[in-house]
Amino acid sequence: MKFEIKLQEENTLREKIKNNIDEIKDCGEIRVFGPLGDSDFICLKQITGTKGFVKSLDIANTDGLTVVDRYTFEEGNILSSVKLPSSVEKLGWGAFCMSDRLTNVSMPSTIEAIDNYAFNGCSSLKSITLPSKLAVLGNQSFGDCPKLEEIKIASTNKTFSTTNGILYSRNGEVLIKYPAGKTDIKFVIDNDIQIIHENAFFMCENLLDVVLSNNLKKIGKEAFCSCTGIQHIVIPASTTHIGTDAFKNCKSLIEISIESENPPAYLPSDDELILPIRIYVPSKSLEKYKNDEGWGKFTRIFGK
Repeated sequence: MKFEIKLQEENTLREKIKNNIDEIKDCGEIRVFGPLGDSDFICLKQITGTKGFVKSLDIANTDGLTVVDRYTFEEGNILSSVKLPSSVEKLGWGAFCMSDRLTNVSMPSTIEAIDNYAFNGCSSLKSITLPSKLAVLGNQSFGDCPKLEEIKIASTNKTFSTTNGILYSRNGEVLIKYPAGKTDIKFVIDNDIQIIHENAFFMCENLLDVVLSNNLKKIGKEAFCSCTGIQHIVIPASTTHIGTDAFKNCKSLIEISIESENPPAYLPSDDELILPIRIYVPSKSLEKYKNDEGWGKFTRIFGK
């Protein structure tokens, strides 16, 4: 059972902790009520930090915190569970970055923006429920979360939707995030999808086969980065743009087959060029691909 701390004034949390230190250490869980000030946030950072003693933090019934910034909680902290108050409107850049013990996060519906790398490196996180009013989700918000199996969000959200734990745009045209912890070895992308967001499949090491949408127009930067199990991929004729490092560190990728007669815009990085990839293109467009600024950098291009 959580140890409860009720504050009447800001900046009094440290004294309350000090007066009950042994009980709180034995419990490892606290629930805080009342107003929080600047020194209270410093105290929270310390008691949940790498040298702290609070693993479960419930501040849902406090006020004063509007933005969870990168340094609100120490990277590598010992938090396994956290409940945030309804005063919070934004999770800032790297808000819970490298909170590698975190398994449970309760976010209020008031949060409208989650910035880049907010949960990057949360290697114990298996499931996350996003706020119902969320409108902005930054890049790599869930990067390097190898155990993340599902992302949830309320059906009333106007910007995002989820199906089978996968995050999409509300209109169903953008695949935003495929959780790296899903155990499926094959995934067929629905034909409604026109864009694969950058980092969408980042570190999805369980995937061996991905079938792209027949209406896919764009593959974002680092979309399949570190998908180490994928060996073959077919890029449909509809695709016109592929972001840099889309296939970076795809160590098993040996073949890319392209259906379009016109080369999709693509500038591969040096990391992609060292992969043992064979490129197959329509025979009548072979010279066009070999002379292309991007595709021409590959040494093994063949007609089909």
